[in-house]
Amino acid sequence: MDIRILLGKTIRNYRISLGYSQEQCADMIGIDRTYLGGVERGERNISIVNLHKISLGMGIPMSEMFKKIEDQIQKQQIGYNTEEKWVHE
Repeated sequence: MDIRILLGKTIRNYRISLGYSQEQCADMIGIDRTYLGGVERGERNISIVNLHKISLGMGIPMSEMFKKIEDQIQKQQIGYNTEEKWVHE
């Protein structure tokens, strides 16, 4: 799976688990809602600066986000189902 999609799903799952809409989260972080939506769908090649903004705004360390992504990549490589569900999509 494309790393941008994995990152987007990770960000979306964190946002939803925190109880924020896209609009609330984007306003809190200081980015455009449509940009956040594009990131969550894996359509954006997000910069490290914007990833850091999202991380700080959500109170989630970037290392934790990367760990979730790395776990998904490892599951994919050994043939597990990579569609981890934190919340209902």
